[in-house]
Amino acid sequence: MAKAKTQKVGKVGDEISIFIREDELNAKTAKAIYEFAKTNGYRLAIKLAQRVAGADENGVMSNEALKAINALKEDDFIKAFELEIQGY
Repeated sequence: MAKAKTQKVGKVGDEISIFIREDELNAKTAKAIYEFAKTNGYRLAIKLAQRVAGADENGVMSNEALKAINALKEDDFIKAFELEIQGY
């Protein structure tokens, strides 16, 4: 699946962008995770994204988590991620 790249959400070298591995995520997915992480922290944002993707929830964007998250359609991920946020 090709990643739909758009303008980066965070600044180059931005701590959140680095920890969520923004440049390796699908564009809409990266934006959703980044926006939540700005106010709630990147570890929690990653854990919720991992939960949505069915990956181990450890707050670290591993290669396995990245692959599982990118395997989901962006719109499906965002809907599920928003539900996880509401539950949090």
